[in-house]
This record gives sequence, structure tokens and C-alpha cells, in this order.
Amino acid sequence: MTTTDAYTLAATELLKAGTPVADIAAQTGMSHGEIAALAETEGLTATHARQTMKELIEALAWGEKHDTKKAQNLAARARTALTELVQLRKSEALVAQAEAEVDELKQQLAQAEQKLRAAKTGKPVAVAATTPDSKGDREKIRAWARRNGYEVADRGALSQKIMDAYANRDQVPELRAAG
Repeated sequence: MTTTDAYTLAATELLKAGTPVADIAAQTGMSHGEIAALAETEGLTATHARQTMKELIEALAWGEKHDTKKAQNLAARARTALTELVQLRKSEALVAQAEAEVDELKQQLAQAEQKLRAAKTGKPVAVAATTPDSKGDREKIRAWARRNGYEVADRGALSQKIMDAYANRDQVPELRAAG
């Protein structure tokens, strides 16, 4: 296998996983044009996805109207499974949103506790910036996290674990491992 083949395979897997093109380019060194051509060749474009979805919906409708019970039962089971998947997806999205809210509130609580300690002791305590300043900063941190093996949502607040890892990204590995 050549190096080019390895990058192409990696890019294909990243495309299938829904990784943003900019991240794929950063990880593989491929240009956006090369990635677009690869997506077209592999049938991974939005046009391909719409066509596949249309075919699936048509097959489901065909099965539901079919003369045989076997086809009708398969279609019914498929529809039930899809409905369950949609509910599971919605549920996970709500959990992720709630977790993001909890993380944000924990950060606010930690800052408030630092301020309280400072007020009680009379000594000012520096409060570190724990949230990115802009959407661009959040996207930059998300891209860094993905490149470094962290799982991170496309939207919402970043977890404290990700923020801490990003803040400490330039430490020497021995210090990072000790922490």
C-alpha cells in the first residue's frame, strides 16, 4: 500500500464518519478539491445521500403495499426500527444538551466559589477564562480535539475535560501524563 492509498483510505473513512472537510484536509494533507473528488467517486456526496434516501423510502412504501406478508412484515419492522432510532437520537441529543448545560453551570459555580473564597480571605483570586470567546474559538478547539482523539459534539458547550486538555496542549508529555 502506498502512502497516497493510506491517505485516501483514511479520508474515505473520515468522510463516512461525517468529519468536516477542513479536518480531513488537516489530517491527510489532501486539498478540498481532492476530498470532493473522492467523495464523488465513493458516492458520499449529498446528492448520493438524497438518492439513497429516496430509494429507501420507496422500498419501504413498496414493502408496505406488497401482496406478500413477508414483504409487509419486513417493511413494518423496518419502520418500527427507524422510529425507535429517531426517538433514541432525539433522546441522546437532549441528554447531550443537558450535559452541556450542567458543564456550563459547573463552570459558573466554580467561578462563583473562587470569588466567594476571595471575598472571605480578602485576597484576590484570579479567575481563569474557562469558555471560548467566540464560535470560531469553539470550532478551533473542536477541530483540535478531534485530531487528538477526543469525541466532541458539533454543537453546544465544550466539556471541561476538552477545555482542560486544550488549555494544557503545549505541556511536555511527562507533565501531561502526571496530571
